[in-house]
Amino acid sequence: MRIIHFLTIDGDDKAIIARLVGLGFELSDAGPRGRPVFFQVAEDDTRWNEVSRLLAELEAGQGYIGWRIETAFTSEEKAAAGYLAFDYCWTSGYPEPSDITAVPGLRCLPFELVNYDMGERCMACGIGTRQKAPFRMKKEPAWGRRSILKLNWVPDEVFVRRDRWESVFRPFGVECGPVLHHRSGTALETVVQLKLEKTASLNLQGVAPRVCPACGRQKYAPDPRGPFPAVLSASAAITKTREYFGHSGTAFNEILVAAALFQRMQSAELRGAGFRPCASQGTTVR
Repeated sequence: MRIIHFLTIDGDDKAIIARLVGLGFELSDAGPRGRPVFFQVAEDDTRWNEVSRLLAELEAGQGYIGWRIETAFTSEEKAAAGYLAFDYCWTSGYPEPSDITAVPGLRCLPFELVNYDMGERCMACGIGTRQKAPFRMKKEPAWGRRSILKLNWVPDEVFVRRDRWESVFRPFGVECGPVLHHRSGTALETVVQLKLEKTASLNLQGVAPRVCPACGRQKYAPDPRGPFPAVLSASAAITKTREYFGHSGTAFNEILVAAALFQRMQSAELRGAGFRPCASQGTTVR
């Protein structure tokens, strides 16, 4: 397991750039004034302590830092996990209607009124939506060699090639639903949505939730460092967490895959998604 930091700084800060170059980092071309510079460093890199000091100086001086963290796992670490969480997924297209203007008087986009029952949704934290209608896409996905995707704005639903659902997911008891062509309303031929229930509970002992002041419900801040929290119980090969995650007005359930299905996805060479092993504490049900 390696924790990797992907960093962006102001390319006009010549002193900081000189220090990074002196440490041996390969930086993107600083180019014209103010253009950002990109580099990455892992926490097991001997230069990490010096980079940490440099970043602390930038933060103290209110310098610009763009910061993203990923955890890279070995194949052996993934193979040993009872459950794995979706870490990233090929994202292609938008749910239709894809208007970006919020519905007047509501903190939601037009597609959400089409796809979700909003009766129990808290407009402050985003918790409480329930899907009521099939998603709509502008056209068939341009799959290429990929077989699995997510839509922009929809982090907790998974869409797969129909033939891959039949050969990989269906044998594990995973049902699917149609995806509609937005203009005609007919079902698209190559893509289906996996039907996922919220059956997984997590060991989040010691992790402080964020409690919504409006509805009193709670969610957790996504944490990309290390393994995903341990699964205490789950009853499906691919499922959602009962717990919600998110920032500000967004809320979503994470998606987990049991070891047996993950291994089948690997052997079938399903492309388009990456996975993060769950911690080993707790009891998993497969």
